[in-house]
Amino acid sequence: MAVKSNLERTAEELSSKDFKLKFVFELVPRRVMDHKTAYKICKFFDYAPKVFNEIRKLYNIKSEDYLRSIGPESMLNNLIKGNLTSLSELTSTGKSGSFFYFSADGKYTLKTISKEEFHYLRTILRNYYTHIVLNP
Repeated sequence: MAVKSNLERTAEELSSKDFKLKFVFELVPRRVMDHKTAYKICKFFDYAPKVFNEIRKLYNIKSEDYLRSIGPESMLNNLIKGNLTSLSELTSTGKSGSFFYFSADGKYTLKTISKEEFHYLRTILRNYYTHIVLNP
């Protein structure tokens, strides 16, 4: 019953809109080269933020701890400065060609995905969410 009541609680909190929500953040890092200043706009996309926050809650991951590990303060600040040391990279030799990155504290692994994988994940996100709620 606890799992079912947990699913009912989170299902009420999450709407269909939450699974489709997308935030776009633009960063304009400044680089100085040969006494000239160049600007480059970097875009970051945050998809279904409330859904992924609920998933982290299911695994007792506190938002503060998560943000401290992967950003935005540490990671985005370093990206603006052109310093990528906040993430360490593990090269993948797999078929997908994805890259894996580890947070500086080693708590989290991030994986790049192809457009096809991205679209597939967006398609199954609601069912995936329901599955992990019912099978903790």
